[in-house]
Amino acid sequence: MKEPLLFLSAHLPAPNASEAGQVCAFHNLKMLSEKFDIHLVAFRAEVSRDWSSQPVEKLCASSKFFSVTNFGRVLSALGHPGLPTKAAARATGECAAYIGALMKKRAFARVHLEGQQMAVYADIFRTIPRRTLYAQDVFCQTFERKAEKFSFPANIFYAVEQRRLQRWERLAFSRMTDLYVPSEKDVELVCQLDTHLAARTKSVPLFFKNYGARDKVPDGRPTLVYWGAYSRSENVDAAEFLVQEVLPPLRVSGRNARVILAGANPPRSFNCFDPANVTVTGFIADPGATLRSATIAVLPLRMGGGVKVKVLELLAAGVPVVTTVVGAEGIPCNSANGLFVTDMKAEDIANTTLRILSMPPDQLLSLSNAASAWSREYAAIGSSIILG
Repeated sequence: MKEPLLFLSAHLPAPNASEAGQVCAFHNLKMLSEKFDIHLVAFRAEVSRDWSSQPVEKLCASSKFFSVTNFGRVLSALGHPGLPTKAAARATGECAAYIGALMKKRAFARVHLEGQQMAVYADIFRTIPRRTLYAQDVFCQTFERKAEKFSFPANIFYAVEQRRLQRWERLAFSRMTDLYVPSEKDVELVCQLDTHLAARTKSVPLFFKNYGARDKVPDGRPTLVYWGAYSRSENVDAAEFLVQEVLPPLRVSGRNARVILAGANPPRSFNCFDPANVTVTGFIADPGATLRSATIAVLPLRMGGGVKVKVLELLAAGVPVVTTVVGAEGIPCNSANGLFVTDMKAEDIANTTLRILSMPPDQLLSLSNAASAWSREYAAIGSSIILG
């Protein structure tokens, strides 16, 4: 008979979600369900309102979902002024009462958290002997970058929240017996918060989907793809930067390149792009063919934190990736295996892109094969650590 496990998730775990975080959460839940009877408590925001919960419910002995709305976020922030807004959005009396009642019915030996926001309930489950957390990124780094990117008054908000998150994440992580993060870079960030966390922190690569590698380089007009969920501001910023700042110098150089902006929830601002040069796909149930149809991917990310699953998925599809330090951080790959890293200047991104587009087809295909081979090896590393 399996032991019961309390699984708390800041987002709805879903195998076919439009955002990588929910897909990774589902993967971790599925792995743990092989060893434990899962009792799931999860939040679902507006973006996941229409997603089916049946796949995750089938893996669980019990499940309970709480809604997150913009109005609810405001109320939670006002009701929990001591918490950073990122954490306050998941702090509800209803959820706390449900977890408390669940713990009275069962003796849990382990609680697992997907997302550090769920540590707002740490006082309730502090008696559970083993407390594990998978943090897909360190929030204070993400907010620090937003403070640098945005202008007044948004930068003031992000700077204040970044300092609040530093203090809160240090406390949240210290309440766990085991902490999992997706890269050695994130291990370093955690240790910067508190050196005492080093002994309990492990690097566990993120799960990512392999849509299958291409066996040939696409012919015809050079095509650049940006792949991401546009409900995230960093993807909107990077996609607009690609079209407005990187594409023009490529066209001036004589490369009649086009761009595919692939992914769910594209904003209205994308409607202003010239359809002759920019294709906006919206949500794609099976994006493999779209990814493989691009000559290369260009992801000029300037914000965000953690390992970017979109980069891993593109490499798995055999699509070389040009990205910034922000886009490549935590991914132990280099240009020999299809990952080209530049700074954030449009000129440098365009020059690197032009260099790859100028490669002979056989060299580009060799690069594609190297990228997909590297991704397969990377995916196999540490995939079962979270079960331990």
